[in-house]
Amino acid sequence: LKTVSFNGKGHIEVKSQPLRKDSSFGFTFNSQQPDALVALSTFLGKPSGDLADFYSVSLVGGRIALVFGHGTDLSQVTSFITEKTYNDGSHHTLFVIKRNRKISVYVDDSRVDRGEIRLAKNAIEMKAPSHGGLFIGGVPSVISSDIINSKMAASVENLVGTIQDFAFIDEVSVRIVAMNEPVSFFNTAIGRDLSPTNV
Repeated sequence: LKTVSFNGKGHIEVKSQPLRKDSSFGFTFNSQQPDALVALSTFLGKPSGDLADFYSVSLVGGRIALVFGHGTDLSQVTSFITEKTYNDGSHHTLFVIKRNRKISVYVDDSRVDRGEIRLAKNAIEMKAPSHGGLFIGGVPSVISSDIINSKMAASVENLVGTIQDFAFIDEVSVRIVAMNEPVSFFNTAIGRDLSPTNV
């Protein structure tokens, strides 16, 4: 199952994926919400791992906001926000390409950055938990204040909307995130698109 819908009161946690030297990830989403956490990979709540290894996608004022960790220093982040807004309830596809320290961002097959996004040297290999660690549609309330304080994501509001076809691609593998194999989930419709055009 590759689709998951959220009512603004839930989230799903699945196995995360490191962002290796040459890697990319992407997904399709729809929402009418101005502010929401769409996805976050983090070691928060895990027994080991560097909290500065994280990456996130949020909606802020309807714009797509990306935040990448430093790799070793939690007080430093690399962030980017699109000029356009995408919270119009239509399906939009985000694709993020990482080549060493350089990040390129595409929305609906059009590049939306200007080549200005460069990660810290320690973030060339962005590590991720081996069990869980990828939160989609929101996070447990117990870690939301830590996310805000450390600026891991531009929003921690729970998503109202749908995410589908979440994929990771690198030189080792191609992985479609199986939404029906969550580590944990809460108030989530797995395998169903509950957006108004589909109900």
